[in-house]
Amino acid sequence: MDQINGTVFPTAYFGNIAYFRQLALSGTAHMETCETYPKQTFRNRCTILSANGLINLSIPVKRPNGSKTLTRDIGIDNSKDWRKIHWRSIESAYASAPYFEHYGPLMRELLATPETNLVKFNTELTRTILGWLDIPTTIMEGNDFFNDSTIEARFELPEPYPLYQQVFTPSRNEHISNLSLIDALCNEGPLARKLLIR
Repeated sequence: MDQINGTVFPTAYFGNIAYFRQLALSGTAHMETCETYPKQTFRNRCTILSANGLINLSIPVKRPNGSKTLTRDIGIDNSKDWRKIHWRSIESAYASAPYFEHYGPLMRELLATPETNLVKFNTELTRTILGWLDIPTTIMEGNDFFNDSTIEARFELPEPYPLYQQVFTPSRNEHISNLSLIDALCNEGPLARKLLIR
């Protein structure tokens, strides 16, 4: 385990800034897919900032083996119109952001991908975003259970951390940190790369 310490990642739906920062630092990322799927984590949800505050966007999932389902076997429940709901939320939150005109249509295309497996869907999202920011990290799907108890603790931002201008904040001088990378992309565009590689 020590050999791959720092390069084991849970799958993430539009991961947060700290998640992408660790990916950028890793070079090669091994996705943990053989764990028993934990509910209510960023594996199927992300957080964005709207005029009404934080919004959690969650992909509805199918667990074919109930509570014993491995992450690699988690399906996406496409019986619900979640893609349209997520897109409308993103559009509403970021339509006035400086780089939404560029990244918005690309995100909409990603959301429209008709994938039914959560890991494959998230992996394609993540690889595409890394490509947008010219980050050459290789993502590999893990075939073993890494049993890394610190796997989620790594995705907190260090202090201090560079801030950027956001469309909506509770007050003029407040910054909401470590949101989905959607927030940084729409507000900072290509400069979001500087938040990940310093």
